[in-house]
Amino acid sequence: ADMLLTWCWHSDWDSQVCMIGDSAWQDVRGARACGLDVVLLCNGIHSAALGLQQAPSPPQRPASDRLQAFLGALPPDEAPTYVAGALAWDAASTSASARPAVIACGLACLDIAQQVGEYPQPDAKVRADSGGCLGGGNAANTACALARMGTRALLMSQVGDDPLGDAILEGLRSEGADVALVARPQGMNSAFTNIVVDRSSDTRTCIHSPMAKDLSGEDVEQLLAKSVEADSPSSSPLLTLGVKHVHLDCRHPAAAAALVKAALEVPDIRISIDVDRPRAGLDQLMPHCTAIFCNSTFPQTFTGKPSLVSALAAMLDRFPKAQFVVATQGSKGDLLVSRASSPFQLEEEGGSSGMLPVKCCRGTYEGYSTLFSDSWPLPADAKVVDSTGAGDVFIAGFIHAWLANRPLSLALATGAYIATQQLQRFGARLGRDVAAEELPCNIGA
Repeated sequence: ADMLLTWCWHSDWDSQVCMIGDSAWQDVRGARACGLDVVLLCNGIHSAALGLQQAPSPPQRPASDRLQAFLGALPPDEAPTYVAGALAWDAASTSASARPAVIACGLACLDIAQQVGEYPQPDAKVRADSGGCLGGGNAANTACALARMGTRALLMSQVGDDPLGDAILEGLRSEGADVALVARPQGMNSAFTNIVVDRSSDTRTCIHSPMAKDLSGEDVEQLLAKSVEADSPSSSPLLTLGVKHVHLDCRHPAAAAALVKAALEVPDIRISIDVDRPRAGLDQLMPHCTAIFCNSTFPQTFTGKPSLVSALAAMLDRFPKAQFVVATQGSKGDLLVSRASSPFQLEEEGGSSGMLPVKCCRGTYEGYSTLFSDSWPLPADAKVVDSTGAGDVFIAGFIHAWLANRPLSLALATGAYIATQQLQRFGARLGRDVAAEELPCNIGA
């Protein structure tokens, strides 16, 4: 069990078993009779005698003279070995802090989304079928989906000190994302995106209004320094935070570069990046990445190769640290190209992946291993509502399974499953009805 003693004092701990209780008459006496050390809690039944309020009031330390008078009046068989203000049981937070964490670095904004029958012609005035103000931003969407599946997810980003920024942070917290690494520069407006969803073609058009300036490398250093205690035993903030994976969405390139620099100080940390088109800073970020996620058009644009598989292989040629590259193709499925020498398992040996409603085919291409996975099928009575954020949550599903050391074929399947859940909803965030225990092959367990 995870337990936290708010404060206690004694010369040293020399017993491996210790009784904890709030009654000198029963708990302390019983422990002493069994030869056990015992901690007496001050905020229990003796709280009035110690001048304290009883739990669940916040724990307090009794006055020294009051405590000494109380302890001096106890017979030897009721004298505790240790004294503590309170015992705080917080299984949710303590178990969460023990889990590996992911930092998603990039955009957090508000999406102003509207759904129309078809995209309007120039100068047209049309009425939306539905609409709303929803949380958005690639990194934010990924972080929220990870948190929804049970992975500790910290977002590194910035929002303005305006009411829009308040709304963005409130939405992130409600989704379970940790916003301790989100900066709020003064006098700046938050980013927002206008999204028009065209039901006739199942497409969407995004018009983004960014903040006046990007998150900087200096901002990252300050955020990381503030996130850990001054007396932390580790010199690496990421190590102290338990970060095992860093994911970048290509926004805030200077901040991403600073985060990568910090990540490289952590042994065995994984770094992934999501690229949809050429952006500033890619040449500084991609050489350090373990995994590269992209859409179906970027690889050929980036490499000039004639086919998707040859383009993904060329990306591995160009970036030796990358172990694999994943290209999402919507309803056409997903393609992964991996190094033959990659330490990450491609398929599960005799596992349950064959029971999934998607097929994952393994092959080779010019010395590289390939995996192709179908898209996860929609339920018979379902339809695509909105594709916004589907790629972001696909990455979250993949990372969640990968962080659990599942084979890459199951990571593809998990990403496909999560993306399909997203397609049935309006907006870029994963729905609250998606439960971790429903993930394929018990990955959420």
